Amino acid sequence: MNIDNLKKFIQEIVKKATELKNKHTSEKKASVNYACIFCQNNEQYEDILETIKKLGKIIKETPTGPLFHIAPLDTIAGKLNLLKIRKPDPTKPELGDADFTVGNYSEFKKINLSKKGFSLVTRENFEMIELVDSDFNVKAYFSNPTLEKQLNIAPCGINCSTCEAFLAKKENYNKEKREKIAKEWAKKYNHPGLKADDMLCDGCRSSGTLFSHCKKCKIRKEIKIQ
Repeated sequence: MNIDNLKKFIQEIVKKATELKNKHTSEKKASVNYACIFCQNNEQYEDILETIKKLGKIIKETPTGPLFHIAPLDTIAGKLNLLKIRKPDPTKPELGDADFTVGNYSEFKKINLSKKGFSLVTRENFEMIELVDSDFNVKAYFSNPTLEKQLNIAPCGINCSTCEAFLAKKENYNKEKREKIAKEWAKKYNHPGLKADDMLCDGCRSSGTLFSHCKKCKIRKEIKIQ
């Protein structure tokens, strides 16, 4: 599968999942925050893995397949950045799924969970509502919190949880340690003038302290942080 066909395939999954969502909910404007391709055999899995590397990078390995942060892909439900390639699984005959961000999850759950086709899936640190319909060969999900929030992934793809500036604030690094990081970053990222006090950040999706570059990041400004 070449890169153009892969993009079209992903867009088709999101399109069908959006149609499924719109048929059964009133969340017509809910944007997509994640999508997954259900590979049906090993050949397809290896083929897609080889192509997807041209679109992005792996940010998390999971037992069922890798999660990628890809270059923003325009879809009918907004720009998509998170994509998982799922290993072949006979219990997953569909094309794939898409996860949508709803305005008020608690209210959405209250209104829809008792309806046909909806079910609640609970995990250790989050839950999601699954929507299935035999007329569709995709699934739709509504996660709380969304995957990008669960993993603390910034819109640019950086994992804030492993960022030194984030860890400096979270773990209360002393000034000496922050000065050392500032010098390393100044050289590594061609960012002269960095000081210890600059090496403090609560994460891109936070409304708290931000690293100087994150404050003026164009990607962050273009995406509404929720």
